[in-house]
Amino acid sequence: PASIGLNLSHKDPVLKEIFNEKDFRVALSHAINRQEIIDVLYVGDGEPRQSAPLAESPYFNEQLAYQYTEYDVDKANQLLDGLGLERGEDGIRLRPDGEPLSFTIDVIAAFEPWADIMELVSSYWREVGIDTNVKVIERSLFYERKAAYEYDAIVWTGADGIALVMDPRSYMPFSDESLFGVAWADWWRSDGAQGEEPPEAAKLQQALYDELQVTVDPARQDEIINEIMDI
Repeated sequence: PASIGLNLSHKDPVLKEIFNEKDFRVALSHAINRQEIIDVLYVGDGEPRQSAPLAESPYFNEQLAYQYTEYDVDKANQLLDGLGLERGEDGIRLRPDGEPLSFTIDVIAAFEPWADIMELVSSYWREVGIDTNVKVIERSLFYERKAAYEYDAIVWTGADGIALVMDPRSYMPFSDESLFGVAWADWWRSDGAQGEEPPEAAKLQQALYDELQVTVDPARQDEIINEIMDI
């Protein structure tokens, strides 16, 4: 399994604005043919789903597990069109500043066929007018770029699919493993001394997790985790 994170704190303000559009991220999700990836690279072993708690987890949420996983190119194009991302003469969509909408996906060759997966993903996204370049890099460079927020998109494994209390990285800006919000996690963990202040929804998740850390009632712990995932 591979989890893709767009850098929502991107230093390019135009890409940052695009990445922070939920419809953009939903469009990219609908454009991925997950079943084909499973059939080609995993001999059919698996199912299309999001990074979400497994069915065996007390925090399993069917909506979170399967939302936006349907392969639907028409839906993806509709959403991208709705964002005003028009196609250029070469079929690649244009950013609001007129530049081609292009970004790099950093991946390391450490676990599973991530590079092969991302090459397929890149081909799917090109079909809907998004130009991406898959770049295989050394693990040390991967960590350096992530820590400096110098990446467009990166790939890593998802969080623990059973027990979320210790590591909700996929559901909130929790740590440097929260691929979408490393800068937001750093801001929270440093009391604002580092990183970037997150939007209100993410700050609410972090406040809930602060409460979780001092909560001993298991029932309230479950409520907090579910509230974090619902935001």
